[in-house]
Amino acid sequence: MINNINLNELKTKNLKRKQVEVKPVHPPLMIEREYHNEIRAFNVEFKKAIRNVIFPMIESYSKITKDSLTNDGIGADIEKAIALLLTTFNFNSQAERIASNMVTRVSSVNGKKTTQRINNAIGVDVGNIIKGENLSEFVEMQSIKNSQLIKSVPADAVKDIRRIVLNGLSEGLRAEEIAKQISGNNPSSVFNKMNNRINTIARTEVAKLNSQITNKRLSNLGIIRAVWDATLDNRARVCHRARDGKEFDIAVGLYSSCDGKTLQPAEEINCRCVARPIVE
Repeated sequence: MINNINLNELKTKNLKRKQVEVKPVHPPLMIEREYHNEIRAFNVEFKKAIRNVIFPMIESYSKITKDSLTNDGIGADIEKAIALLLTTFNFNSQAERIASNMVTRVSSVNGKKTTQRINNAIGVDVGNIIKGENLSEFVEMQSIKNSQLIKSVPADAVKDIRRIVLNGLSEGLRAEEIAKQISGNNPSSVFNKMNNRINTIARTEVAKLNSQITNKRLSNLGIIRAVWDATLDNRARVCHRARDGKEFDIAVGLYSSCDGKTLQPAEEINCRCVARPIVE
């Protein structure tokens, strides 16, 4: 609760109804699309750097006979190539910029939507209250968490590349065969794994953050309960459908015996569920 303001008490001055459901604050689709485009471009640039730095090293080694290779020599050269790759592509600063931009914008849009939804539902303008809240630490923490998630994509790719190149050269595989394990169309290739991770992050993180910020703001306003609102289309999880229309404590989440989990809307990967706040 902010500045000792009790939203429920303010509501009673404007409405006779004992309980009001507020329309949900949906995740901003435009920001989600732009965020997806940014991390996809980040992914494309990293793959270019891999082609420019790692592939020439593989090609040069493939011309050396297997008998003359030593694991120590290969390992040292792989580490040099990876060090050059990470120097060429500074993914830390890019990931931090992308994450900070996304989190800041989601927080801003969420504040405006939350203000509008509550004002429309109960006739109370909470704009000044929301503007006066202090979410800077929370927003900064979420930026750090999101940047770490983005950074994990190239970091995991580097681990896979190190293993694939070392094993491939030691086994005498041709350069094309090693490169295929990195950039091929097979589901287990490094590039395809990177693509899948990027797409999952893009589809999940904006909605998850929007839900977390909404809960934070509702809690600050003294709103403690909400109704689970599932999408109910053919992509909705069965156990998320089972939660639809049920009330839950915002601070706890909603338990369902369907999956044995206590969840918040948008907590799970690709979840599009939202919460309808209740002002009592």
